[in-house]
Amino acid sequence: MPKKQALLQEILTRIKVEDLPDNIRDIAEAIGIEATIKLVKLCGGQSAYIPKMESCILKVKGRMIYEEFKANRSRTVYSDLARKYDYSEPHLRTIVAAEARA
Repeated sequence: MPKKQALLQEILTRIKVEDLPDNIRDIAEAIGIEATIKLVKLCGGQSAYIPKMESCILKVKGRMIYEEFKANRSRTVYSDLARKYDYSEPHLRTIVAAEARA
């Protein structure tokens, strides 16, 4: 087995973007060959759902909103934050309440 692993490692060090299947070349160009190989090892043969950026940043955005809310408890803080983060004021109030409970 160690010989097979060594051979695989040698092969992997020689991979170029143009050696990859068409459906992952864009990924390799965006994140690099090494990261693409890690992704293939982790998810190879599976269908993987990649969420939109908004889904990835929701929790951080909520924490930021709450931190700004706590720092600026003025009468206009909800409307100011709603404008800044492009949310309705009722939705922003929901986020602040949820963060306060967390």
